Amino acid sequence: MKKILIAGFIVGLLTSVGYAEVEKKVDSFDGSISVISTTLYRGPSTKEHRPGWSFKSVIFQKTKTSKGSLNCSLVLSRKDEGSWWHFKKTSLEMKIGEKIYSLPILETGSKVQAKTLCFDPQNPEFNVFPNRNLCTSGMWKVDKKIEKKILKANSIIIRIYYTNHPPTIYKVYSETLSEWKQVIRMKF
Repeated sequence: MKKILIAGFIVGLLTSVGYAEVEKKVDSFDGSISVISTTLYRGPSTKEHRPGWSFKSVIFQKTKTSKGSLNCSLVLSRKDEGSWWHFKKTSLEMKIGEKIYSLPILETGSKVQAKTLCFDPQNPEFNVFPNRNLCTSGMWKVDKKIEKKILKANSIIIRIYYTNHPPTIYKVYSETLSEWKQVIRMKF
């Protein structure tokens, strides 16, 4: 009976794969080390097939620079085939419990990623990206105070602002929140 319980416990540990993926990366150029939780959306790209999912990726990362300083940030990326979504260069709101905190924006940008490029030298007006992804990413700073709040959090809801669309409300999944806590606790 003990063998069955132990085997079941080991199988449970091995198969309890997180919703996101935590990895450690070392930059061979400058020696910085990053611990990263990446949550990717892997389903259909149309909004009808992904209700409530606003982002192609949600990345929570902690980096130790070659000079020894620690930085923590949240990176959100959108991909849309229909229209641009430009992040507003303003703070992101993070609701932890009943309190709302502001995370200052570090950077944002947008670009076109072509799935297939149609190019016709005879018809320049046809040189478009009919199967394209319009990509927008933003990065926000997570300071030590917010890190401590995340470690104690049971749930987190984020509100993100755009220059050309209404704000998005995003609930951080519990599996993802667990991985964020793992990133914060990670020692270098």
